[in-house]
Amino acid sequence: MDETPGPPKRGDDSEWRGMLLSHVTEFSLAVDAYKQDLGIRIQTSEIHQGLRSGIMPAKVPYGPSHRPFIESIFSRSADLEDLRREFESTLKTDDLGGAQELSEKIGSELVDRIAI
Repeated sequence: MDETPGPPKRGDDSEWRGMLLSHVTEFSLAVDAYKQDLGIRIQTSEIHQGLRSGIMPAKVPYGPSHRPFIESIFSRSADLEDLRREFESTLKTDDLGGAQELSEKIGSELVDRIAI
């Protein structure tokens, strides 16, 4: 993951496909780490509400090396961006069921976006 891509501009499918094909492993790891991060954020809300006493740690912590890959996926889809905003909103309102559903939907959408 020495060379992290910048987010491609929307509509440049050939550049996006080339970047995806040359960084398949990195994109897959980033998606997995991001999905786990969403779960940890839900767990943190559960702790805040007194529904849980601890966090199950992520196997692959989401970090700065993953961010460019995830952001390049989100930058290509307004619908995915809307899901992320909705997820944030559900966490702020302590709607854990809604956050869990959105987390699963975001994870599924991310996997679909990198499926080759």
